[in-house]
Amino acid sequence: MRVGIIVGSIRSNRVCLDLANLIKSKIHDSVIIDLKEWDLPMFAESYMPRDGVYNSERIIRWSNEIKSHDMFIFLTPQYNWGYSAVIKNSIDHLYHEWVSKPAIIVCYGSKGGSKAGHQLEQVLNGVRMNVLGVHPIKIDEIANWESWGDAIINNTNQLNLCLGHGLSGAFAVKEVSFVKSVERPNAFIEFKVMYTILTNSDLNLKMNVGL
Repeated sequence: MRVGIIVGSIRSNRVCLDLANLIKSKIHDSVIIDLKEWDLPMFAESYMPRDGVYNSERIIRWSNEIKSHDMFIFLTPQYNWGYSAVIKNSIDHLYHEWVSKPAIIVCYGSKGGSKAGHQLEQVLNGVRMNVLGVHPIKIDEIANWESWGDAIINNTNQLNLCLGHGLSGAFAVKEVSFVKSVERPNAFIEFKVMYTILTNSDLNLKMNVGL
């Protein structure tokens, strides 16, 4: 089963790509689909994607990319209680390429991302995907900000990706520590994201700040 990991943030300094790389390292036959690299145009075509006839060479390549995968993991930050626009645009260009394929949604943000995740779930249901679950990562700012001090942001929320629904069950449930650090002008910020993933080993990652 070939798994496509869709990176739903195109910001510079994003966490999304680090999370995608972590997941990819645990899934044998998986590919990262970075929407920043694809740079798809905003959907403004006269045709209906349901017809499956595309005028743009880039969209034809996008169609072939999605056709080549059997299952998808959608990674999205939560922006103003919604999922990222770049994910919606990437979905809207196609239809039949999504139909009946399993999907897992991983969402994250200061409020956990569940609103974004469940909104995205409705959209995926609209293109008749088989959504296996919505899994939020909550980043709580339990911070003690001082002029020249440290801010510690701890996440005690656990993420269970439930990959066993669509993957080989060769992975054991383990806790993984996701550590990201960055220097800012007046503070050193350390995020610790603890979550549960179907994996064989523990892993620490140094990541830049940004959703």
